[in-house]
Parts: sequence; C-alpha cells; structure tokens
Amino acid sequence: MKTNPIVVFTAAAGALLLLLVIVLFAQQSAQNDEIVSLRAALQATQNSRTLPAKPAEDPPSWAGGTSTRSSLDPVASADSSDHPQDRLADLERVVDKHADLLEDLFAERTRIAEERRKAMRRSWGPEQAVGAPDTLTAGDQATAWAPAVADGGIEWLEAEFESAADLAKIVVRQTNNPGGITKVTAITDSGAEVPVWTGIDPSAGQALADTPFAVPGGINARRVKVYIDTSKKPGWEEIDAMQIVGRNGTAQWAKSVNASSTYASRTWTTTTGGGLHLQTLDGGAAGLEILQQFNR
Repeated sequence: MKTNPIVVFTAAAGALLLLLVIVLFAQQSAQNDEIVSLRAALQATQNSRTLPAKPAEDPPSWAGGTSTRSSLDPVASADSSDHPQDRLADLERVVDKHADLLEDLFAERTRIAEERRKAMRRSWGPEQAVGAPDTLTAGDQATAWAPAVADGGIEWLEAEFESAADLAKIVVRQTNNPGGITKVTAITDSGAEVPVWTGIDPSAGQALADTPFAVPGGINARRVKVYIDTSKKPGWEEIDAMQIVGRNGTAQWAKSVNASSTYASRTWTTTTGGGLHLQTLDGGAAGLEILQQFNR
C-alpha cells in the first residue's frame, strides 16, 4: 500500500507543533507563577511602607545630633524594589508574546489538520463534498464526488450540517455534467424525507454550476438529500459541495456526506479471458466494456 507523502508530512508537522505548544505552555506556567510571586512581594513591600512611623526619639549625644536610618527601613531600601518591578514588567511582556505565539500555533495546527484531512480523502469519494468547494474548474476532477458507474441511473448524495436551520435555499455545486438533479429533499430528525424540489435541473448545459433550489416555508432540518439521474447525459455527474442557507441568512457547508455509491470504492480484477471486472467494496459487481473502464 502506497503512503501519501502529504499525510506523512502533515502528521509530522502536527506532532512538532503540538510539542512546541507543550513547551510554551510549560514556560508560560512557570512565568505566571513567578509573576504571582513578584506581585505578592511587591504588594508586601508597598504595605510595609504605609505602616505608621514610630515616634522619633532624641538622638544620643554621641550621635552629634545626626539622624540615621537602619538598612532595614523600607524607605531607605526603596531602590531594592526597582529590580523586581523591572522583572515583573519583562515577564508580563514575555507572557503576552507567548500568548500571541500560542494563538498562532493553534491556528497553524488547525490548518495542518485540515490539510491532512483533505489529503486522506479518497479521490471521487463522498467526503470530497464536505466543506466549502475546492474544485474550481469544470471537468472530471478527483476533488469532487462521482458515482461508481457512469450512466447507471438514479444516484443520491446526502449531506449533514452542523446545526438545523429554517431552510430557505439549498445550493449544490455541480462540477461535471451538471443538469442531472431530479429531486431534492430535507430529512427530519425522525428520518422522514420532506420533498423540497422536483423537476428539470436548471443547470443543464452549463460546465460548472452552483445550482440553487428554493425551499418552501416551514421546513427545519440539518440533513438534505439530492437525487441525480445519471442516465440523462453520458459520463459522470460530479458534485463538489452542498450548502444550506437559513431564512436568517446563515449559510453552512456540509460537515459529512454519504452517497448511494462512489467511484472511490471501485477495484479492478483481471478475468480469465483477459478482460477487466469491476468489484465494488459493498459486494456489488459489474462487467463493463474495456473502453468504458478506461474512460477516466
């Protein structure tokens, strides 16, 4: 089994960033402890300076009338607090910088995790339709979902979103052979499918389409399902993303996607006659013409 170098690199980068985060957290914890100690010491020094002064006694005659102060007198030792104050200011600046750096590291770790997740996606798998569109040009692209077989009839793609919404619109990004969608439904929490739209796909004839489907009022759901008749046009119908828009204007991209079938599940074996045989991972099998098998 071949190893995806992007997956390996992002895993190593993520581990290194995690190590840096742990080190910075440890340093910041020690610095915060020192800040607390310094503040307590400075507060104690400040409190000692505000204590009422003891009435002065007449100086002894041998002192020549000159008043002296003990080295332990808080006022006399005021300069000794300058260093702790400077140290405290330096530590606070360092801690602030560490906080900014940690924020940047967390953001970078999130970005690397997303890149790793993308790298682990199967070509043409339904997971390619998760999140915002990343297929920017029309055509047969591995970054979009495709059914297992071209022109095989009715297929479906079901998407789940982060939170339920009072649906106003469903948008489907079709990146290859647009125009095959025949029905769109919303799925309630009980699993019931509520028809949203049926008819002729308005994106027929376009190379790449973000097809909007208006939703009747009163439908609240977090899952939607799109049906495609792949026999309408020769070749693979491909979908890169699905979005719902609530009546409050909030838009969400799919967080997970399932499909009736996927080209990603296809494996090929050689028959005794020298031809090729298609075996899907779900146990289904089909014999295809060699020309169609090598059409991709």
